[in-house]
Amino acid sequence: MSERVMPQIGRAVFGPSSDGDDALRRLRDAAKIGGTAAPLKYAAPSDAEVKARAAAPLLAERGATHGDWKKSAEYIVTQIQHLIDNGLRDLPPAQQAALIIIRYKEARILFGQSRFRDHWRDIIGYVKLAMTETDPDGRD
Repeated sequence: MSERVMPQIGRAVFGPSSDGDDALRRLRDAAKIGGTAAPLKYAAPSDAEVKARAAAPLLAERGATHGDWKKSAEYIVTQIQHLIDNGLRDLPPAQQAALIIIRYKEARILFGQSRFRDHWRDIIGYVKLAMTETDPDGRD
């Protein structure tokens, strides 16, 4: 920080009745050991720890709506493998993607809140997107 800002910090810490420059001097003296600044005792959390703490509330919220992630993941992987084994690669990319994403939505219905309307609306939306491959003009 610049010297212009530091006296203001001193006044803010020690109040308006104390001399800001004197307070600043005392802060600087207290932070020095043998002429060097004292090492910090605080270790900042790692990026991974910060991200985990930030994600926890979101994961809890999503878990309440979408269900158990491990069960969903097992279901999704099994279903996608079934699709692959039965000709998924023969379909146009938009239909492949729609079928895969619908498996995700099914898992949310089966293992989460089956009455959550957005799960069902999403399936309808992906079916409509896949249908553009069968009728690009939208006549269906």
